[in-house]
Amino acid sequence: MAQLNNPEWRDYIDENTQLISDSDTWVFMAASAQEEVVMTVTHKESGEEWFIAKDTPVFERVCVNPETQEAGYTGTEKPRWADQPTGKLINKKFKNKTEFFGRTKVKVTGWLGTQNEKRALEDLPPYTREDFELTFDPQVKTNVGAAINGFKHKAQEVCDYLGIDKITHIIGGGDNHRHELKLPLNPNKPDIPYEGRYKGQRGAKPLLLDDVRKYLVERLDTVDTSGTGVEADDVFNFYMNKSHKHFLKTGKHLYIGIASDKDAMSFNGLLFNPYRDLKTRTWKHQVPYLSSGLGALDLRDGEVKGKGLLWFMCQLVLGDCADNYYPTRHAGIKFGDVAAYELLYKCKTPKDALQAVYDQYQEWYPDGLEYTAWDGTEVKMTAFEWLETIFEAAYMLKSRTDKTTFKTLMDYTGVKHNES
Repeated sequence: MAQLNNPEWRDYIDENTQLISDSDTWVFMAASAQEEVVMTVTHKESGEEWFIAKDTPVFERVCVNPETQEAGYTGTEKPRWADQPTGKLINKKFKNKTEFFGRTKVKVTGWLGTQNEKRALEDLPPYTREDFELTFDPQVKTNVGAAINGFKHKAQEVCDYLGIDKITHIIGGGDNHRHELKLPLNPNKPDIPYEGRYKGQRGAKPLLLDDVRKYLVERLDTVDTSGTGVEADDVFNFYMNKSHKHFLKTGKHLYIGIASDKDAMSFNGLLFNPYRDLKTRTWKHQVPYLSSGLGALDLRDGEVKGKGLLWFMCQLVLGDCADNYYPTRHAGIKFGDVAAYELLYKCKTPKDALQAVYDQYQEWYPDGLEYTAWDGTEVKMTAFEWLETIFEAAYMLKSRTDKTTFKTLMDYTGVKHNES
């Protein structure tokens, strides 16, 4: 078991502290890892499927001295392996667009470019990208057991590293109140209305996702929020809020929250980001961090990071590409990480931060705003109504009865405003 050198975070826990994990990301990654996307190339004019190689012999790796693997073998010879033909033939598909078309976006290179070179020698016109239809079919590489083991391995790594065995997983799915928000059409994809909805830009689920989720619900300590109308991130914050209140009374946390989602950075509580570098296998965040109150911001290489209320205020002016809400995209207003940092980093109190965000929306939309929502509704709002809409998209509930709005926060902290 790893022994961590920084004991400070351990001062905030005791023998009763457990891990509570926002595990949707782990589930998705475990299912995706056991999936590969097969690309099919069809020549439109002929309707024929094209392959990178046809009637290719299939080989299998076999032991050429099988006696060395028999039970009771006492010799010193080691097993020797060789690839031998099976007698089967297959048509090999292309791996991806790059293998077929090449790396450039305009000129055709790759395998098809080679075919065009041969056609040029025969005075035949070259093939173009438009001559082919590409379809992508996800297929499972292995059985669901491999995906489940992948999930369990990630969870066990965190338990071992932190030295806490008790872990509860939170997963979820389905719509919640944020899916009904009248968010604008995606200006880059106006012909695909659903792309403007809350989380509407997300693609197809991994094929094994439901199987892994079922295992968690049936075999592990898991809270499944699916079909409840409450997002998994909300329920995760329920636990964080409960733990934070306990900490304020006792100095100890009930839970260490395990989450890599950006939303969690604004939660009050003791949190650990389980991200590990794929090459070095080192933890990007060596210890859990305590998040409470105003928090802080940091700007590195043009990217803003942070925690606490200041980070949440950043979300309100930047939006979130993962959850698909943006305060300025539909209006063509440019406001990036550097601008958000400069707006908020000098704020010394929650009142300062809320005032800065309120004033920014008034500056963006002094006459209000109008747009077409993803569901076709023609929307007309004041700047503050739009701020409340983005707030609802970004704010994760602290309890099932939480009625917090941006206005209640302004009123509580004494922000100057003209909203009734």
